[in-house]
Amino acid sequence: SWSVTSDVATVGSSSLTANLIFQTDTQPPRLTGELGGTRLALADLAPAVGADKPPRRSDRVLPDERFDVPTLDQMNADVKVNLKQLDFGTPAVAPVKDLKLHLKLANSRLALSDLSARVAGGTLSGDTVFEIKGEMPQWEAALRFSEVDLDSWIRGLSKVDAKDAKPNQPAARSYMSGTLDATAALKGQGRSVAEI
Repeated sequence: SWSVTSDVATVGSSSLTANLIFQTDTQPPRLTGELGGTRLALADLAPAVGADKPPRRSDRVLPDERFDVPTLDQMNADVKVNLKQLDFGTPAVAPVKDLKLHLKLANSRLALSDLSARVAGGTLSGDTVFEIKGEMPQWEAALRFSEVDLDSWIRGLSKVDAKDAKPNQPAARSYMSGTLDATAALKGQGRSVAEI
């Protein structure tokens, strides 16, 4: 076994804290503990998880790179996450704040439960599961949005890019605006995010 305790770890623009134990005397190995920090930029982790490659097809909005399914059963995990900010790495979507969740990985099943976050003046909560059933990866999510300001969250809705706005000019109108209050039950299957 080995353990990592870090008050501050800087990876790119991310600033993380960790209190983790990796047990190698179990089969499969098991990671437990807590991960936190003031900021996690997904782009900083991309090389570690193989997500730094460009999409195979440039006309895709969602990644079409195939999941590395066999790696899901190479370890188990039980980690609590508490991040002040999660940055998706795109100017089209605002970061989420005060993200909390419980990550569990066992028997080729990755579950994110007790998810809660502040999003554009509102909240996001719910659970999501990604698992291998037979040949095809399955994904399910039950999400709740409350009082989320669409124009602030999905910046791509604006008719004028914020960087092109002129001083003392009225704010650009958006294609869609308002407050989102919704419950979403999503389900899909596929070997990539685009397929799901």
